[in-house]
Amino acid sequence: MVKDASAMKRHAEGLLWLAWLGCAFAAALSSQNYYLPVLAVAWAATTLIVIPLHFLKAWRRLQEAPNKGAFTAWVAFEALCTLGLIGAMVWLYVSGPHSPAKFRERVLRSNLQTVRSTLEQYSIDLHRRPQSLDEVVATGYLRAIPTDPMTKRNDSWTLEWSSDAKNPGIVNVHSSSQSVSTQGTKYCDW
Repeated sequence: MVKDASAMKRHAEGLLWLAWLGCAFAAALSSQNYYLPVLAVAWAATTLIVIPLHFLKAWRRLQEAPNKGAFTAWVAFEALCTLGLIGAMVWLYVSGPHSPAKFRERVLRSNLQTVRSTLEQYSIDLHRRPQSLDEVVATGYLRAIPTDPMTKRNDSWTLEWSSDAKNPGIVNVHSSSQSVSTQGTKYCDW
């Protein structure tokens, strides 16, 4: 019965660590990244507690193992897998396509493309340029003005106006953010 309780403890530790791993992956894949640092810290703290305890217990069990070579090989395999998973999580978060900065940049590109194509379609259909983004929404070309993910506002777009006196109006939009992108260019230059 003692061995069953010990095995249950090991499985509970593993499940706890795996649950945090799942939470961190879910957070990394979600679009709401404000709670990602909290989950990452909680997962890291759990990992820093559970993993050393697991390997400490395995080291203590080495003396009781009937086949010390096989047991040592298994623990080494577990250690390599654990380090690989931790490394993969860190690498995915820092450089992966789901990093918060890259995600916001993809959203910005999408929003800019949507607004720009809508402005072009508006001008083609109505033979005039819009005087505001609200006008584009009012005529039904857009459901709502998209939010600039860099400023987190939908009223901060920088509007580029036509220099044509016969057909004045908006010809382009840019983010008003002066921050520098992961590619080294300012968002307002996109």
